[in-house]
Amino acid sequence: MNSDLHCHPSLKATLQRRFNNGDGNIWRNYKTQLDEVFKKESHVTSILKDLIYLDSQSNLQKCVQGKVKVVFFAIYPIERSFFRKIVGINGLLSVNKAISVLTGLPLDKVGAYRNNEKFGVDYYKDYQFELETILLKENQSFKDSNGVKWNFKIPKNKTEYQQYLNEQNTIIGVLTVEGGHSFGDYEGKKIFRKNKFNKEYSPYLYPTEDNNSDINNNSELKHLRKSLLNNIEATKKSAHPPLFLTLGHHFNNLICGHAKSFKGALGMLLNQKALLGLGITTIGNEVIDLLLDDSIGKRILIDIKHMSIQARHELYKKQQYKNNKTPIVSSHSSVSGIDTLANASNIINSNKKEKRFLAQQEIGLTDEEIKTIFLSKGLIGICLHEGRMPGKRFKQLKKEYQRNREATKELNLFYCLFISTLLHIMKVQKEILGTQEGESRKIWSGIGVGTDYDGIVDPFDNVQTLKDLDLFKQGIKQYIQLAYSGDPDYWVVDPCTDENVDVENIKSLFDINELDNLIDDVFFNNTHSFIINNL
Repeated sequence: MNSDLHCHPSLKATLQRRFNNGDGNIWRNYKTQLDEVFKKESHVTSILKDLIYLDSQSNLQKCVQGKVKVVFFAIYPIERSFFRKIVGINGLLSVNKAISVLTGLPLDKVGAYRNNEKFGVDYYKDYQFELETILLKENQSFKDSNGVKWNFKIPKNKTEYQQYLNEQNTIIGVLTVEGGHSFGDYEGKKIFRKNKFNKEYSPYLYPTEDNNSDINNNSELKHLRKSLLNNIEATKKSAHPPLFLTLGHHFNNLICGHAKSFKGALGMLLNQKALLGLGITTIGNEVIDLLLDDSIGKRILIDIKHMSIQARHELYKKQQYKNNKTPIVSSHSSVSGIDTLANASNIINSNKKEKRFLAQQEIGLTDEEIKTIFLSKGLIGICLHEGRMPGKRFKQLKKEYQRNREATKELNLFYCLFISTLLHIMKVQKEILGTQEGESRKIWSGIGVGTDYDGIVDPFDNVQTLKDLDLFKQGIKQYIQLAYSGDPDYWVVDPCTDENVDVENIKSLFDINELDNLIDDVFFNNTHSFIINNL
């Protein structure tokens, strides 16, 4: 049995329902018609095929095939900043075509979405539409290829969750949200623009003693603040509030600064500069306080993924997180191997040219954060993203193995990437357990899997959809067994030093007889425990 802490099973279905008059079926497969969109530009097709996966990766059929019992639906209103003029490609290909492939929007509907930004965007309507798409399939049955009937259910509390868990042919959906913008009504396109923000909004959102203004004196920000707080309160009091939400995402939302999330070709095409690297805004602080206030509807936890280093630093210092009272989520994560947030920016900037196996990026978790999340009894989901996790040395090795047609070694790189991340988190959590009296948790507690499938993700070659997740789990187990035995072809990398981990250091983390429990906990039981404690 498996779980996925972060994916988008309803995103493609929602777009089909909205634009193609489809039924928005979260059980079926939807495919982006890349070859059709780029009929005369085969070179573009080949580039984009390497950047994203085109078929549905996390529809409920694939959950059944991959033995994914619990799937977290990340509801995501597509950010209109995707639809701006894309840097550097005009004349090479149509901007609309690129957007169609990146977002899954039908090509003939992209123009309307782009123009929509000129008049402002009420993202909460998008949020409600996707939620409705999910709820339409709740309690409806589906027959798989063997004629077996399956059901989909969304528990409102842990009692219902435990009931559905005992139902053999039921997939359980847990609702979450990707991006705080999902609750906002943004008036006019200028509210997204960097130059407008710097000239006009800074005194309102990041006031200083010498430069500050009351948000009530700015009509656009006043309206945004009101919409965010009203919509969040309504959602918290609704029948289906999300368990957690990522406060930031790819672009400026006037709630908090974000980390750079696109690199390589996409990083050059998409402009993430507005609010990049900044902290939490005055509006953002009010949003956080309301989300975590359990006296007003159901508490919604904060998922720190996509937040900038500065914003994360400010979040951890807030009153709600003192004495580890509030669980912290990082739903689809990589690690940086850096000790503290204070050191992260300088080290990442100085190491940009280093050929590391695991990438060091601002978006990755530091050791300090791993400890903070563990102490909060939160949850870290390891992502399966080739576009974000590997460093230059990984990519060089992959090309070498491809040239030499060493397919097994090539696929083993992805197992190594996941296991190196997993064992590093365990090592850091072991340091904490040694200082906590009466702490009964294991060093692999609080770790799960968050694929980000059906987002803009380049999946691992050996687990391209949730259909493959159970086989991937078995591959992880086999790789660890061989690494534990000292087989030189099965190695693990330390993200801190970028050197191979000594076998004795691997053995110091767990006994090989515990491996079955370790794997089962990471792929299901830890996430299950988190749901029991927080739903």
